[in-house]
Amino acid sequence: MSNVFKPLPTFRCPLTGEIKTAHDLPDPTKTWRWTATRKAMLIRAIEAGVITEGLVYTRYHVSPEELAEWRRKYATGDLSALKQKNMRRAA
Repeated sequence: MSNVFKPLPTFRCPLTGEIKTAHDLPDPTKTWRWTATRKAMLIRAIEAGVITEGLVYTRYHVSPEELAEWRRKYATGDLSALKQKNMRRAA
């Protein structure tokens, strides 16, 4: 019987290019506002299988419509498109 090590899923930070894991995602108890970088990190993490959309909805209190809007803006390739004038508490 062999012990197989399965590495954690990873993704690249959209701002720095650093390799990140689920441990690097924003802490929902300490996230007071959604920066463009935090939004992009969540999108990248979902795409890489690090976190599910359902977990994003419950952990971060983000609605499916809100996440869909972030994804639409992120798809433009411009991180500044994720910037928002109004702020809200993430959790």
